[in-house]
Amino acid sequence: MDTIINGSKWLLKLACQAGVASMLFLAMAPSNAAVATAIGTGNFHSCAALSTGGAKCWGQNSYGQLGNGKTVTSLTPVEVQGLSSYQITAIAGGTYFTCALTSTGSVYCWGFNNYGQLASKTLVSSTTPVAVQIPTGAAKALTVGNNHACVLDTYGNIYCWGSNSGGQLNRNVSITHSSIPLYAAGMNDVVALQGNGFTTCYRDNKGGAKCFGNNKYAQFGIGTKDSTDGATYGAPNYALGLSTNVISTSASMYDGCAVKDDHAVFCWGFNNTFGALGFTGIGIYSTPVAVLGLRNDAISIITGISHTCIITQSGGAQCWGMNGTGQLGNGRAAPQEAASDVIGISEKIISLSLGSNHSCALLESGTVKCFGQSLSGQLGTGTTLYSPVPVTVPL
Repeated sequence: MDTIINGSKWLLKLACQAGVASMLFLAMAPSNAAVATAIGTGNFHSCAALSTGGAKCWGQNSYGQLGNGKTVTSLTPVEVQGLSSYQITAIAGGTYFTCALTSTGSVYCWGFNNYGQLASKTLVSSTTPVAVQIPTGAAKALTVGNNHACVLDTYGNIYCWGSNSGGQLNRNVSITHSSIPLYAAGMNDVVALQGNGFTTCYRDNKGGAKCFGNNKYAQFGIGTKDSTDGATYGAPNYALGLSTNVISTSASMYDGCAVKDDHAVFCWGFNNTFGALGFTGIGIYSTPVAVLGLRNDAISIITGISHTCIITQSGGAQCWGMNGTGQLGNGRAAPQEAASDVIGISEKIISLSLGSNHSCALLESGTVKCFGQSLSGQLGTGTTLYSPVPVTVPL
């Protein structure tokens, strides 16, 4: 449900420097053509930021998560209202809501708001974007979980809002939710963050990986798990063996993963029947385990609810885990444990974003390709038929 970029340095450029990605893509496309500069997926919807400004979304829209002022599902991309004058550097979807970060550091959210996901000081949902008031003024990175969101501000602070049912706001679960951004204490020198489900993982400036939120399934990778949701909060500890040399982290509903600078991939947490952690053996793994069978060229990783993908040095992608509707993009639709190549993409993949049962890729040219389930139109091609191979989204 969130997005990684092809290499952590590219992520920082995209998040911190206004217009970097859009200038690159515009140079490759006709001046009047809108191409994507960032992508994000929710459980059953998808979105893309556009080089010409603003964003488009497609898929399920029961609570206005497409941001077009309606609550009607769309099988093709529709324009998000009120953002056309902004260059969007990051966009991410939750279960039924979406948030976007602009090049000026402003944050906007829209959709379902039953837990304060829109940070609008109310629990009223909105079918159009609502401005989020970050206490310190501006954000430089954004991530979204099922029913919460977090930002990294320009001073290195993390603020989160929405549901706290699993401790995802880094507060005691007696605070059930927040409709305003709350400071997440105990985290310093944060470089990049990525959340999903009820957990957020981040990389600090020492190259270490830490996670906060829910640890009931050992999502922190610290050697222990909690007996109840959100029992551990405050200053996080490093995932074991990952205190340095980490270049990418990712969190999911039930697990976490990281890539080190030698391209080794590690995952931890709950390994389900689909092999979401990349190896056999159903159970809870409280310490990071090496994912074997890869080509030793991973540079970034993204985790979905039951599937996981990496981007390689050459700009390709490999995925593993649940594949019942083709969300691994390998041309098949059957459970798949071992990593397999995403097929049908001839140019470099810049970023990936994973929904519940679908995946989307942003290519170097600004093209967006999606694959997997499309019952709600989350592939954006005008059909509800799933596709086990990447299909181009008409932006």
